[in-house]
Amino acid sequence: MSSQQGFAKCTGKLIAKVLIVGDDPALLAGFLRQVSGRELSYQLYSSMGIGLGVARRRIQETTEVVMQLWSLPVGERILGINASMSRGTRGIIVFVDNLNSPTIESILSWFDHTRLHSFHVVVLGPRFPEIGDLMETIGKWNLSMGEVREVQGIHSIMDEIAEDLISDQPGLGKIRFSVLDESAVIPYEPQPRVGSIPLCNGEELALLSKYARDNGFGLNGRNAVINLEEGRIRINLVSGEVSLKPNICSGCNRDCKRESRICVVGIDEGWSSQELGKRALLVMSKLHAFSLRKLPLDVQNQITYASSCASFHHKKGTASNSFMPADDSARKNEKPDLLDVAKKRVEERKLSTNAYSILRDWFRNFQDRTEE
Repeated sequence: MSSQQGFAKCTGKLIAKVLIVGDDPALLAGFLRQVSGRELSYQLYSSMGIGLGVARRRIQETTEVVMQLWSLPVGERILGINASMSRGTRGIIVFVDNLNSPTIESILSWFDHTRLHSFHVVVLGPRFPEIGDLMETIGKWNLSMGEVREVQGIHSIMDEIAEDLISDQPGLGKIRFSVLDESAVIPYEPQPRVGSIPLCNGEELALLSKYARDNGFGLNGRNAVINLEEGRIRINLVSGEVSLKPNICSGCNRDCKRESRICVVGIDEGWSSQELGKRALLVMSKLHAFSLRKLPLDVQNQITYASSCASFHHKKGTASNSFMPADDSARKNEKPDLLDVAKKRVEERKLSTNAYSILRDWFRNFQDRTEE
């Protein structure tokens, strides 16, 4: 689309949500870092692979487009959150290294590209592929496209997306393919910040190791190992980092064995007779909490999520439930008795006794009729 075609009549500021998806988290982080400058955050990167950033573009000196960029790695992680993440999304950028990658078709099945203002597929490679070859491959998908073109840099892609977002003739239902040299995007692996709390020293490590042994935890180098129903928890006694190696991988034919980071946020201002530092106190708290399974809801949800997999392929010769956590969905879906709830409302003075009597009589009559 040309830079002067189909602009919206409105002026001012437009804030739009744009997803950046692909199968290489470091590549997505590098792109996000380049287009966002200093306006980015990787607070969720280590646990879920999500990065957040902001890119700004000024169009025709009258309109500022502020793009909220969400970087999401493709895989089983995104399957559980794509519905919620896609709400309010006006554009998607897909990064692939070749058009034969299943990433594109998977994303097309997850998101309704016909309702988006902008949908870009960026093909990276050591050299520019032949446009004719790309057109032939894309033609097999029977898609409505805008164009296939070579671009020299990532900023030209962002400029075009900004134009799509404010256009009164957006590329609804169209997918644009851009061919970009791989050297234009520098992969980036964010490093977790230690912050002001120092790592555990040698004396603290010795005390934590003794605490782990005394409580029957396994030790593997500087890591304490705790077996849960969902898998094996590993707690680094120096940094306090927590990871889960799910049991489900042991019964799967695929090679993508994983160990997922579990994010535990906490600040401990307590004290110890052995003069443990803040980080050591936090590590000890994690050992205690995981061993007794006294975990915050957000931590439990991470464990549940990490111990499931949408790409699971059952390995022959293994019991179907020997590596799966107990299914408590039936218990979660149990509904309380209607009369018990009504009685509790009466006790809380939220329901009158007359209303309760009417409900009770109606319910009993209904039961009598259904039993006849």
